[in-house]
Amino acid sequence: MTAPTPADPDRQRQRQIEDELLRTVLASFENTPDARLREVMQGLVGHLHAFIREVRLTEAEWQQAIDFLTATGHRTTDRRQEFVLLSDVLGASTQTINVNHEATAGATEATVVGPFFVEGSPEIALGGDMAAGAPGEPCWVEGTVTDTEGNPVSGARLDVWEADEDGLYDVQRDGDQLAGRAHLHTDDQGGYAFWGLTPTPYPIPHDGPVGELLDKTARSPLRASHLHFKATAPGLRTLVTHIFVEGDDLLGSDAVFGVKESLIKRFERQPVGTPTPDGRDLSGRSWSRVRFDIRLAPQRA
Repeated sequence: MTAPTPADPDRQRQRQIEDELLRTVLASFENTPDARLREVMQGLVGHLHAFIREVRLTEAEWQQAIDFLTATGHRTTDRRQEFVLLSDVLGASTQTINVNHEATAGATEATVVGPFFVEGSPEIALGGDMAAGAPGEPCWVEGTVTDTEGNPVSGARLDVWEADEDGLYDVQRDGDQLAGRAHLHTDDQGGYAFWGLTPTPYPIPHDGPVGELLDKTARSPLRASHLHFKATAPGLRTLVTHIFVEGDDLLGSDAVFGVKESLIKRFERQPVGTPTPDGRDLSGRSWSRVRFDIRLAPQRA
């Protein structure tokens, strides 16, 4: 048996000090009236203290973390949510989605909403153009919305939004014009169709604290090419998801960990002069088309 070293009592005392503080902080939340809030706060405190103790966080590093979060708050505006970006690049957004959208047989998988969803997008008719002048190659998007039993969902609301070919969302450009986003409703058979843009890769905003973090950790800010969807219908679980472009080189390194295999779709390129489904005249431009059938899970009780 190894004899104790002179430092052992000091180590034991140090552990006692740290354990005692953790118990005291946890106990401070014991009288929280809301049981769920008590559970969340005690879980957070337990993991936070475990992290600090595991990595033996220095005071300088803790101050650096506070400065980073302060800068993240200062960078956040009504047009840019830096905290959402931070959550995204840490995988916290996707993991929260995973926890809250448990696998349901036959249902379309959910993924992150991202920082650029905007309430109050313009409504378009079936077959309308959500690009609204945003630059990029036209893309015909079509599909059906059903429940997991295959029953069509008529009148489902679909919010759709995406970046343009320059890798920018409308809210990243000067002015207040909305482009590259809209909402529409499914027909009596659950069908939908609209014109959008062929998705292209783009970087998440990386000129702020989150971008600095990615740079220091040798990570790319690039997102795999995608098109956002939000589907809502009475009695069914709201779905927020994307579809991704088959063959995109970034599918395995998406900056926000949003790619799921079931959401990778084939965007079929159409040569110049190929007739469009609705007879639209594209004036000699190429275009693409994709089908995305959405299956909504039952709403939780």
